Amino acid sequence: MSLLLVACREDETFADAGKGESGGKEPAAETSVGSSVSVEGESDLEDQLVGYWAANFEDLIVARESELGEALPSDEREELKKAVESGAFSLMLHFPEKGRMTGYMTGQDPSVMTYEVMEVDAANRVLDVEVTGDVDFSGKVTFQEDDKIMVTRNEEKGAIIVRRIGKEAFEKLRGEPEG
Repeated sequence: MSLLLVACREDETFADAGKGESGGKEPAAETSVGSSVSVEGESDLEDQLVGYWAANFEDLIVARESELGEALPSDEREELKKAVESGAFSLMLHFPEKGRMTGYMTGQDPSVMTYEVMEVDAANRVLDVEVTGDVDFSGKVTFQEDDKIMVTRNEEKGAIIVRRIGKEAFEKLRGEPEG
């Protein structure tokens, strides 16, 4: 995720599309100590992260337009759509187990990271996390739907929105042989 959020600034055309706010919704504020969730609630929500996640064209557009505060120009929208549909641009996360994740972005080496859940807001389905990797940061993982999460860094504007995918789809996006 650190690689993805940092690298998003390097290519103005495509990678920035992975950043943005959540369509006008702000991530929920931290819960107070008195209302924090039990370890069981944390485990349940964190367990839902394990698996494969990838950004799709629509989510990249929503994130980018939210960040800009206006509609993406049609030429940029078409360029991004072609890149995503052709496989020339992909943005993926893999959580092989609790506490570990790897970020993948076209043209970049995989970014292996660890994370620790610091706070859980089960009512709003938000995990506050400390991430350690190429770049260390504090962030939030917000479950927007059962199969859709938004990852944000506390220090910066922008987000990555990804949806759950199967292993086969993940391997296809990465260009790996199935099996």
